[in-house]
Amino acid sequence: MKKSLVLFTLIFFIPAIILSFSVWSDFSKMYEPDAVGNGVSDVKQVLYSGDGTQVLTVMDDSSDDDMLVNIYNGEGTTYYGMARLDSDMFRQTVIAYQQGNAIIAVKDLQDNILAYQFNRDSTYSNIVNKPITESGFLNSSTISWRGQILIAAADASNSDGSKAPAIAMIRGGKYHYASLDRLASLQQKRVTRLDTVSGTFDTAGAMVPMYEATLADSTTAYISGVLTDKDTPLVYYKPNSDKASFDLKDEAQQYFQKQLGRSGRSVVVINSDYPKQPYLQSADGQSRKLLKLPKPLYQANGFLLNEDEVLITGSTAKNPDEGRIGAYVYNEVTGKTADVSALVRNLSLNDITSGQMQFYKEADSPAVYYSYTGKSGGWMNIQTGQSKQLSNVDAKAWQLNGHSGATDSHTPTLRGFWDYVRQGGPLVINWIIWLFVPFLTLALPFVIIKIAAGSHQRKLKRGIVYDATILRMKETGTRINEQPLVRFTIEFQHEGQLRTIDVTKVISYLNAPSVGDRVMISYDPKRDKAIFITENDTVPGTNTGNREAEPEMIRQATLQRIERQGRVRGADVVVLHVDAAGQTHRIPVVQAPGFTYEPYTPVMLVRIGDVVRLYRYGSSVNNNDEQDQITLDASLVNYERMNVRADHRELVLMNVSIHAGDRNVTRINSLFVPEQTLQIMRNGMRIPVSVNRHEFARELRLLKGKQGSMTVQRVIYNGTTGERPLASIIAERDGQQYRIEQSIEPLYGVQPGDELWVSYDEHTREAVIMQYASN
Repeated sequence: MKKSLVLFTLIFFIPAIILSFSVWSDFSKMYEPDAVGNGVSDVKQVLYSGDGTQVLTVMDDSSDDDMLVNIYNGEGTTYYGMARLDSDMFRQTVIAYQQGNAIIAVKDLQDNILAYQFNRDSTYSNIVNKPITESGFLNSSTISWRGQILIAAADASNSDGSKAPAIAMIRGGKYHYASLDRLASLQQKRVTRLDTVSGTFDTAGAMVPMYEATLADSTTAYISGVLTDKDTPLVYYKPNSDKASFDLKDEAQQYFQKQLGRSGRSVVVINSDYPKQPYLQSADGQSRKLLKLPKPLYQANGFLLNEDEVLITGSTAKNPDEGRIGAYVYNEVTGKTADVSALVRNLSLNDITSGQMQFYKEADSPAVYYSYTGKSGGWMNIQTGQSKQLSNVDAKAWQLNGHSGATDSHTPTLRGFWDYVRQGGPLVINWIIWLFVPFLTLALPFVIIKIAAGSHQRKLKRGIVYDATILRMKETGTRINEQPLVRFTIEFQHEGQLRTIDVTKVISYLNAPSVGDRVMISYDPKRDKAIFITENDTVPGTNTGNREAEPEMIRQATLQRIERQGRVRGADVVVLHVDAAGQTHRIPVVQAPGFTYEPYTPVMLVRIGDVVRLYRYGSSVNNNDEQDQITLDASLVNYERMNVRADHRELVLMNVSIHAGDRNVTRINSLFVPEQTLQIMRNGMRIPVSVNRHEFARELRLLKGKQGSMTVQRVIYNGTTGERPLASIIAERDGQQYRIEQSIEPLYGVQPGDELWVSYDEHTREAVIMQYASN
């Protein structure tokens, strides 16, 4: 009997003790700063509020598209609760501070813009009381400007279901709304489109943010983004003016400044020339003088805080490696300066210029806040000099400790261990099994493996094989054989419709897939479920879907004849008859103003599935630079059907946002699209975009430069890339000539005398087009 008891102890209790040490060790590793896969989502943003007495941590919900905001006291020792914010798949936020409270704007799955106000008593509520929508990205229509949140989108509240453009503003903790449906100041004309006017929403001095409104009769008006005290927008409309659009924008800006009481005062601007110092610019914009700060700042950056104040940061030495980071709050009305360098003492100049940093301060409040997305948040009281900073990693540890911080937030606690056990996981479950149900460990693994293998094969038999694209991937917090169970969100076409579905799969870190990868799945339409197909799977039958074919290049082709079909926006619609290997292909394209396709010119085509398109035309055919073409992930922001058809395709003008690292580059591109593609197009869908790596790198570099208007002097076209003419343009600004080398959207074209809005480099005399003359 004793021997049996000893054997029982050796078999079950010794492994249980070993597992107990393993469980505690695994739990302790969760507190390491670089720990991943611990069942707690990473903190995206840390927001102090309530004069530093409250901390909000914003993170993604791993179970759906929502965002979670955990609310703590300023020290993290008290947990007040969690707010769940409706969100779409992009999980973007726009933040402001008003009336001592933090406001977080989001967009939900129904495209409604919401704004949650977090009060000092830890309650929160959505303050948007009249619906306003955005079908694209949240930050394409919602902007934080001088402490106010400005929104321009479509209002879906009309009784007939139509969408009339509207603008809204959140100021003083209140939501203000104005419909733009047939305003008297617009002579009752309908607004069909709203676009932000470049340069009026950033740190450009006293600019009043404004939108360019396109009316139904194709005339243009300008509307202020800031509403009056009566919740009405300011409108500048001169339909019969013969002035250039840039002059009208300047006139509208001066009118809005005067009406809103912002004219006649000097403003802070940052000189773009080395060593980038802050200057005070006169009200008329004609003169500047160096802004006198307690200590000079170089490589400076400016952040708009509120109607009167600007925060200026920079290095105390011309060479940033030799100085330290300084920061001042400057009041443009009173001329007073406050030193807030303590707020940024743990930051570098690279942090400040990362594009992820934002500062906030209300007028007449001593509290200054910052939020560094993905890194940290901070707060400072100007009057007392008290300041606090909290890293995102430490904020995550607060939640690991059972929502309660500690003196050392990375020290494991019993309360945190209890939360860890409640979350479960393979290691915890195994530990419990050895403690409470030891005899199951002998047979359970074999049963599970056999059941899983049989279930997998049955799912393969029921499903249809498709190619799919990985949109998102996130660990579930579960591990099987020390490998993570990952939830993938994938996208594929089923019966002509684009579908999105979640699939879970155990992966290896050594052979992990990535977002954007193409994968093979077996989809069961009856159950609306899918599984991945691996190289070890034998797929029964031939039940396959519409897998996308690889592009096929068609070389040695010649343009034989050009068939004109009509005109659209001043450009010709033509069908190119191209001969290749004894076969004639019909390619519908738009012939840009000033550019002409010529017969008997060499052409290169590309076949994608059943569709043949133009790949190159003219002298560019000889450029063997296909290895320089790269494919980037992009999103379809919006598109416009042009009601022009040719050869069973319809012309569509698309606005595409190309994702390049932490930046998004917007492009417009017209394309003749087959009917089956039109049926699945939707705003926000992810699409691959092919670009020339050299042209795109130059565009990214130039987009960081100054912006302004230029007049086209000369245009030389040199074939096409795809269906876009390659142009070499000489343009003039302030007596200086600049060169523009890029492909041109054919619906607009470029001709001598056109005025373009460009981003340019004064040193290299290069420029890139941001807005066409007729756009």
